[in-house]
Amino acid sequence: MKKNQSQSSSSTTGSGRGGARPGAGRKPGSKNRRTKVIAAIAEKVAAGEAGATPLEIMTETMYWLRDRAREGKPYVDGEGLLAKVYSPLQLRMLAAETAAKAAPYVHPRMTNVGTPQNPVGVEDYLMSLAAESDGADA
Repeated sequence: MKKNQSQSSSSTTGSGRGGARPGAGRKPGSKNRRTKVIAAIAEKVAAGEAGATPLEIMTETMYWLRDRAREGKPYVDGEGLLAKVYSPLQLRMLAAETAAKAAPYVHPRMTNVGTPQNPVGVEDYLMSLAAESDGADA
């Protein structure tokens, strides 16, 4: 393709018929809109200005709900006829629900440990001990 563009007679005249033109095209290393946004977010995260993460919000909410439940009295959310009243049990259940949602981000799952290829049962183990003791007595 470069070969065709370099052979084009309009490449240096800029008459609008296509071909290579000096200074045309995206400059090497220039940033598009998306990379500028990603760089701005990375700078905020590095500076600690990104705000709370979803995990931080879930844990704060969990502790807040737990503390309200420990007070032992109903919590009233809102005012007047639209107020919603939560009992300490309901608050504790909401705290448990929030904890369950946050748990995968904090505690790793246990992995399944496979059985050995040649499992030794109790009977086999006792038989091998008996065989060893018989060989030692002889």
